[in-house]
Amino acid sequence: MTETQTPPPATASPIGNGRLAHGDAPSLAKVTRETRKLPTRLLVHAVQKWGKSSLAAQAPDPIFVCTRGEDGIDTLIDNNQIPPVAHFPGTMQTFGHVKLALHELILQPHDYRTVILDTINGAVQLAQEGLTDAKYSGDFEKFDAFGRGGARLLPSVVELTNLLDRLREKGMGVILLAHSVVRNMKNPEGLDYPRWEPPLLKEVQEHLDRWCDAILFGRFDVTVEAKDAKATRGKASLISQDRYLMTVNHPSYSAGNRFGLPDQIECGDSAATAWGNLMGALKAARQKGG
Repeated sequence: MTETQTPPPATASPIGNGRLAHGDAPSLAKVTRETRKLPTRLLVHAVQKWGKSSLAAQAPDPIFVCTRGEDGIDTLIDNNQIPPVAHFPGTMQTFGHVKLALHELILQPHDYRTVILDTINGAVQLAQEGLTDAKYSGDFEKFDAFGRGGARLLPSVVELTNLLDRLREKGMGVILLAHSVVRNMKNPEGLDYPRWEPPLLKEVQEHLDRWCDAILFGRFDVTVEAKDAKATRGKASLISQDRYLMTVNHPSYSAGNRFGLPDQIECGDSAATAWGNLMGALKAARQKGG
């Protein structure tokens, strides 16, 4: 460089004067051991008629956002199976409607303390349909070409959980309800095996696994009666009314939690008992952990 040349302007740096250029900068002066005490994020999946909606209706000051085809709470209310809980009228017919409902809860004043999405797999299906129609001419094969459907859908699901996080910042708990289906799991260390899971694409399920504080699987207690003493196979004599919430991951079902819950929680003979037992288990786990 000669004396007459002017040095080029410095390239803008994301860090200036020891602080990030954008946003609230991390600072050692702000380091804390305290937590924000945000409400819990639950995902409950179970077979049809297990009682997912009835359980969620016991949450504090709930409001339901129901997706297309999920109008079971109308029947439950009409038949006095659950209290007349708050819900958006009808069902959400598009993913845009789901987001608008959540925006209403974010922007408008209200006293609701728990938002219930009934169901998360229904909301994801609506997102998939919208994306397929908009970018792939309504052709699912094009949408899922090379097995990339889950990756293509993931930004929409992240957008949804970001909206739910904004509700948590306002003090609302989140309950995601989902159906359960049996899937054949690929086992790299041995034989494949069947497993109960929500009907979600792999990338979507992995995101929700990370995002949720607890994934609970609702199961019935099945009594198997042998035909005779020498029988190697039994027959299912009945499905009892005994219901359980399974809280820990298992080869037979998807579950898990961050609270240290017992492996299973008895649900008793009513939704109110089931919710009370779940809240009691959470309280006991927090006291034990604290």
